[in-house]
Amino acid sequence: MTSNPGAFGGSSDLERLKAILESWRTSLVDLSGRNRLLNFRHTRTSTLEMSTPSPSVLVSLLEDHPLQFAKLPDEVPAEDEESSCPPPGEHDIVTQKTTAPALQRALRSLRSKATQVFNDYGLWTLHLGVGMLHWREDGATTSSQAPLILFPVELVRTPTGLELLRVNEDEDSQLNPALPIKLEQFGIDWTPVTETDCRDVTAVLDAVRQAVAGKSQWQVEERVVMGLFASHKESMYRDLLENESRLLASDLVRAVGVGPGGALASDRFDFEEVPSERVDELAPPEDTPVVLDADTSQRQAVAAAVAGRSFVLDGPPGTGKSQTITNIIAGLMHAGRSVLFVSEKAAALDVVLQRLKSVGLDSYAFALHSRNTSRKAVAQELGRALSEQPQATGLPDQERAQARLDREALSAYATAMNEVRQPLGRTLHDVIGQVGRLDDAPVAYITASDDGAPQRFDVSALSAADLENVLNAADAVGDAWQAVADPGFPWRGLRTDRPHPGPALEEARTALSGLLSALDGYEALNADGAQFTVPDEVDRLIRLLGMLEGRLPVPEWWLTDSDVAHAVTDPVESFLDALRRVRRAQQSAQDLVGERWQEVSPRLRSEPPASEQALASLEPRGLDLAGLTEGQAEDLKRDFGGMADRLRETAASTRELARTLGMDEPGSLAEVTALCDLADLSGVPHRPLEAWLAPEGDAAAQQAAFRLVRAAIDEFAARRDRTVAARAAAYELAGPGWADIPSSMPRQAEAAELALRTLEPPGAGLTCLDRAEAGALASRWGELARMLEGTAQYAANAADVLGCAAPDTASATRSVAELAALTASVHRAPGKWFDPAVLPRVRQVVNELHQLMDVLDKARQEAEGVFGPDTPRAEGLTEAVRRLSENGRRFAAGLSSQVRADRKLVGGVSTGGSWHSGLQDELAKAAAWQHAYLAVRTTVTEHMDLLGPYAGDGLPDLGAVDGALRQAEEAHRIAPAVVADPARRRHLTAQLAHESTPDPFLCE
Repeated sequence: MTSNPGAFGGSSDLERLKAILESWRTSLVDLSGRNRLLNFRHTRTSTLEMSTPSPSVLVSLLEDHPLQFAKLPDEVPAEDEESSCPPPGEHDIVTQKTTAPALQRALRSLRSKATQVFNDYGLWTLHLGVGMLHWREDGATTSSQAPLILFPVELVRTPTGLELLRVNEDEDSQLNPALPIKLEQFGIDWTPVTETDCRDVTAVLDAVRQAVAGKSQWQVEERVVMGLFASHKESMYRDLLENESRLLASDLVRAVGVGPGGALASDRFDFEEVPSERVDELAPPEDTPVVLDADTSQRQAVAAAVAGRSFVLDGPPGTGKSQTITNIIAGLMHAGRSVLFVSEKAAALDVVLQRLKSVGLDSYAFALHSRNTSRKAVAQELGRALSEQPQATGLPDQERAQARLDREALSAYATAMNEVRQPLGRTLHDVIGQVGRLDDAPVAYITASDDGAPQRFDVSALSAADLENVLNAADAVGDAWQAVADPGFPWRGLRTDRPHPGPALEEARTALSGLLSALDGYEALNADGAQFTVPDEVDRLIRLLGMLEGRLPVPEWWLTDSDVAHAVTDPVESFLDALRRVRRAQQSAQDLVGERWQEVSPRLRSEPPASEQALASLEPRGLDLAGLTEGQAEDLKRDFGGMADRLRETAASTRELARTLGMDEPGSLAEVTALCDLADLSGVPHRPLEAWLAPEGDAAAQQAAFRLVRAAIDEFAARRDRTVAARAAAYELAGPGWADIPSSMPRQAEAAELALRTLEPPGAGLTCLDRAEAGALASRWGELARMLEGTAQYAANAADVLGCAAPDTASATRSVAELAALTASVHRAPGKWFDPAVLPRVRQVVNELHQLMDVLDKARQEAEGVFGPDTPRAEGLTEAVRRLSENGRRFAAGLSSQVRADRKLVGGVSTGGSWHSGLQDELAKAAAWQHAYLAVRTTVTEHMDLLGPYAGDGLPDLGAVDGALRQAEEAHRIAPAVVADPARRRHLTAQLAHESTPDPFLCE
């Protein structure tokens, strides 16, 4: 319950705890395809796709008021049948569901599951997934979908039965917490996305597009889905990651992770609890701040908690753990402590809170897990706590003294009842209990008196030894009486004048052997995968096989597919919809034709008359009358009559227009259209010359216009060519500033400028520079000159520290700089690695370690799903695996103590912590893991002198070894070029070696 930081006994414990913390974090986050936050897939009743409104509009509307779902029909309408439901409103939510029952089932399932999780764990999981990232693993052919924003919502059912979707104001919207953890594996910087406001959907989508722009076949889609998304484990992952240093400094975390170890004091967590017989003396009840009834064991726990001890309180259901926790909280509050009570189940929190309220301590309790913890409720609760001043009334001294006297009297009575007394050597409590059981027992008579009357048993003369003899005799009689009193006794009724039971036993043994043979092969139907041996299990198997005989024939995958509802029910419902459409079509045929509609041949066709056939030759084509009913034909007749009247009026207007324009009367629809076009030309704002309307005038006008345009284009092209040539000549002669130079001022290069051409490397050409550019270049060259002087001085100082000759060229300066950088390397090589004869051996050992570590990583990956991290270091594991592989499958293997010990050893290092039958097939993986681990450790031990500080007790850090090897190789490459003196080279080796401290000057 308390923890103080302590120092680690060694780096091995620290590294082990870091590995354990990493395993805790890894176990919290599921980065596989099972995580809905990373691989969203629609299910039948647990997800909804919202197509309308758009994501940004939907979020904006929900923040203002609840929204309703668009009304749907009870059944899918036929193809030629219109829906009976009105079209959706402007702000109604449209989903992928097509019928009202399907939508109601999905909403009801989402609401009930979200409420159940909240009641059990205090977590709200119903969210809108706004925006969708389509991502894929490197080299994968299929992509996964991950929602970007989790927007908390809740479903509310109105008294009229209408379903509304509204914002859950008790929760905050957030970015998908699982995505940053997964995308770290791809090297994607997620920081710009986290800096955006998650309520701004457009900004988040744009930030995500920029973050994943470099990934091929990744894309961001504007979608909204509703489902159950649980993200609390990702928050716990972040807490463990961000507070790793605090966790590593905690003694309690260390004790839980790696055990107490040698650095912890022996009494750090071990303590002597208050003895039950002295609890009244050491923790008197009248002085203990308990608020509820407590027995001895509960008072022991309260006393330990108030004393600041850390412990685990264990007990089966109904033993008063919640009551004890309430007393512990009250005791710690009485001591002036603040208490944080957490639980995986919200019900446990509610029970303790109700107990605190029952004793008047609710003013000190603040619930942080229920719907009462909204922002408004929190503010009100804090205001009430600040305004109220609860007073705790103490127990008066007189009552305290009376309670002490009563306790002492009761304790004295209990002591007297449990005192061992002579001559029986038993307590009064035991004697009364034994006597109480003899109320209905018959009177025992031992011998007859002198007058022939039976003599009664004299209890007063019974000693402890006599009582022991009587009890032993009673036990013997009880064992022998089993054959008479127990109907299930195997030899009951066996008499000497009956046949010998041997043949019956042999027949029973044969039947048992046949039964076991018949049961062989049905182990998969047993709960634990073992063979059926118990009669109840055999009866259950018989009933199961009987069910198989009477079952309906179904495909086998119906019984094994995890999502059979999605794979089977949807096609069945589609078939039912099609069947309903067929039945509606049958009803329509019956209404049109009558009861004998099935007698009408489907190949029957009516022969249209000649007048109807002539409609096909009209231009435009006439209407097909085959599918018209009488009512439709009458309506069409009225429409055609109106159209004929309008055509007659139009024909009269057309004849009048032709006479006005001096044209012939049109005889076809094309001529009417041409006449109308001609009439439109008479109203244009720019009308042509009269000469253009002559047959040859149009061609002459076009030729004249073409000549004018061509002459203008030729003149423009000539001027453009002259201008471009002049600009090119000016730029070539005067440079970019040619436009600013007067034409009357010739420019001649000075002698100093001409001398720049003889420099090596050549100097800059100044001919094309203006004053500002030349001034900027002079300032820059001054800075470069000062920088070169400073660099030369620093290089000379560094060479002096390293024992090198002062560099006199740029390449020598660069070599000195590289050597100085090697002195500050994170991973530095041991001194002997700088010996040219030793370095090839080091490289060979490092390559060998890389190969062995690859084998170890492969063995660990294959075994870590079944076996825990202690597997490679378990003593005797290889021999145990060998023995189990040879004898573990035998029938009598479970009777061997060696096999049981081996199974216990293997089960202890498994992830489940105990042996089960499935481990028999995984033994080789554990052995391979340990073999690979021992091979690495053997190589490290063999080359310990060569590896130096990089040969620890555990596995070598190959990253650090590679870094040190690179440093040594770089030193071998650079040093010969700048250090020729052997004494100076030894000095340089001392600066570069692992054992030395880098010079501060060189680090800068």
